[in-house]
Amino acid sequence: MNKVLLGPVFPVDVMDDRDRAALKAELAELERKLRGYRSSMEEWRHLAGRAERELDKPADLRERTIRRYHEKCELVASGERLRAILLAELYSQPEFQPAYHHSN
Repeated sequence: MNKVLLGPVFPVDVMDDRDRAALKAELAELERKLRGYRSSMEEWRHLAGRAERELDKPADLRERTIRRYHEKCELVASGERLRAILLAELYSQPEFQPAYHHSN
């Protein structure tokens, strides 16, 4: 016979309205910063592409440009990871769970 598990697998710390509002504000601020990070990354991607094509520039300048682009990529990736963690924390709250989690 199959057993149906109800509720989340991991224990959930239920947030009050103040904590939830603070988390949403932090998420909104992170979203705003990520938009800036992505646009900056696109600019550095363009500059890194030019640095790879234009070989008349000094080698150290080209390497710094490419390294800066990779730093921006890592910054965006870490911001996306933090965003995923905050969203998972927000969606683990009972009001975001499907109704069958609370049926028993």
